[in-house]
Amino acid sequence: MSGMKDKIKKYEMLNKVSKKGGVVFAGTGFFKEMDVEELAISSDSDIPVYNRSIESLKIADAANVISSCIAGLKPSKIFINIGENELKSSEFDISEFISSYEWMLFTLHRTFPDSRIYTVSVVSDSALADDVNAEIRKLSDNVGCRFINLGNISRKDVCYPAVFNMFRPFIRSFPVTFAEAMLGGYTG
Repeated sequence: MSGMKDKIKKYEMLNKVSKKGGVVFAGTGFFKEMDVEELAISSDSDIPVYNRSIESLKIADAANVISSCIAGLKPSKIFINIGENELKSSEFDISEFISSYEWMLFTLHRTFPDSRIYTVSVVSDSALADDVNAEIRKLSDNVGCRFINLGNISRKDVCYPAVFNMFRPFIRSFPVTFAEAMLGGYTG
């Protein structure tokens, strides 16, 4: 937990000098490994993009940790990717996990009422990943979040620039240019 506390303090300090109203990626290992800030700069993003992920984060701590790590940013959009650590546990209970996930989303909606929240499929080689992602999709639809399915990518074969490109239509700010609309894929 000490490493997590240090990471939270670092994020809180960075938030004091970061631009408000941007996009925040928050989650565990998959997002932690993706250098979203650099990928956003490389893609000429017109909005600030920050990564507030913690490698060892579990759903039980997520609502409090994520809120404290991103509250100072007042984000316009939040991308959540959490669950891979839970799927590694032999004691994983999908109903318990989804209940905790729902509470986390409720907390985020309450803390950031003006933010759009995107839930991102869990990236895991676990046999339960498809079932978990189906439940996250269903929950997202029920509580007003947008689910982004990354498909069946493997952590060891992932190409982060390609994955980041899947997020680009959701990251950008409005209005959409004619050229972007013609490229397709933009759904707001």
